[in-house]
Amino acid sequence: MKWRHSIVYLVVLLLAGGYFYYFEVLKKREKEAAVQQAEKVFQLKSDAIQAMEIHARNRPPVTLSKEAHWKIAEPIPADVDDLVLEGVLETLVGLTKERTIAETAEDLAPYGLLEPSVRVRFKTGDGWTDLLLGDRNPLQDAYYARVEGRPQIFLVNEGSGDSLNKGLDDLRKKSLFAFKPEEVRKLEVSWRTGETVTVERPAGSQDWKIKGHEDVRVKAGKVRNVLEQIQWLRADTFLENETVGLASHGLQPPRVTVRLQLENDQVVELLLSDLQGKNSDRVAAAGSQMRGIVELPSSILQDLPANFAALEDRSLLGMRRDEVRQVEWSIGERRGHVAAAEKDQWKFKSDGAEGENLKESWRVQAVLWELNDSEYLEKVSPMPSLPESPYGRAAFWDKDRRRTTLTWEKPDEANTVPVRVWLEKDGAMMAVRVKAGRMATLQRELEAIPVASAQSVP
Repeated sequence: MKWRHSIVYLVVLLLAGGYFYYFEVLKKREKEAAVQQAEKVFQLKSDAIQAMEIHARNRPPVTLSKEAHWKIAEPIPADVDDLVLEGVLETLVGLTKERTIAETAEDLAPYGLLEPSVRVRFKTGDGWTDLLLGDRNPLQDAYYARVEGRPQIFLVNEGSGDSLNKGLDDLRKKSLFAFKPEEVRKLEVSWRTGETVTVERPAGSQDWKIKGHEDVRVKAGKVRNVLEQIQWLRADTFLENETVGLASHGLQPPRVTVRLQLENDQVVELLLSDLQGKNSDRVAAAGSQMRGIVELPSSILQDLPANFAALEDRSLLGMRRDEVRQVEWSIGERRGHVAAAEKDQWKFKSDGAEGENLKESWRVQAVLWELNDSEYLEKVSPMPSLPESPYGRAAFWDKDRRRTTLTWEKPDEANTVPVRVWLEKDGAMMAVRVKAGRMATLQRELEAIPVASAQSVP
């Protein structure tokens, strides 16, 4: 009969556990949620707000309206910064009372509410509601607040008050452009000094061509980097609310003009000035997709190509890392040959036969990473003869053929003089100069790859 007693004890335990969970956990949570809900200043959701005004001391009021999207209507028509506005709306609907100061107060002046520092008005349905923020409390960690038409005075935390205190420059959209890099068909960069760089690509192609230098191989990653730098531009400050006074801001003529032609034949334009001051790190700018004149970091000037050589593909590898299936090299008397096996694995190779796996296959990947980031400085012209006994040589195959071969002279001991490298890509040969440090790093990476022993190959 002991099993019957065990069942009874189990039932009692379950009932006690259920009672505890219901009254001590669920009910407690419901009570806490009810208290939190009661402390909320407004009982509404953000999508119920149809319009908003923010009035602050010593600052023009900002009026926003929502139709299909939120827009700034006053003091100037402008698009909004969606993230900033979302923060304002979330703060407003989630605003809670830190503490009630007075259920009613005839004199609002001691709280700074007679002439509030910030008045936030918002419309829901047919009515407007006004939230007033006054002075900070003595501890400087909260603001006195009240809702117009209600007698109660309460505190809201400092973070909430600061989040609601937004002006035109805080709320307006700061991104100059809304295009995507893959939509661009043509990039033209024209400098005031007369240089113009133009690259374009046919629809559906990833291969860019330089106008007037179609034989030059363009590195797509360099063009995309330029486009991304333009796409990400955001105003630091607004110099003019309208696109006026270009000459007074050094934009007529500009230092550089950038034009982008998109797939829909739309043309996007960017104007940039000289540095705003002798020691300034800012430039004035005007973009065709934003009203006004703004200030930007001057680093954008260094991101734009000054000549076609800045976009030229000077990579040493000449193929994608994931395309490489074999690597063969010799440096002095040391020789090695590896072939790709399963994913991220490499095998020794000798006399056409594959041997065991490398224990540190990542060393081959390190070589490919180094080459992917390496570019030559310049071509050597006229091209010197290939040395009969070169110091180093490295060849790279895809699955069908040898694609790239590097042959180089011995670097100087101090690794300061650029190294001459004979670069053969897809059957075309040229001589180039490469930074000595780059070649020294490549040699170290290659020499770190183990070579096959006599027992490694069957």
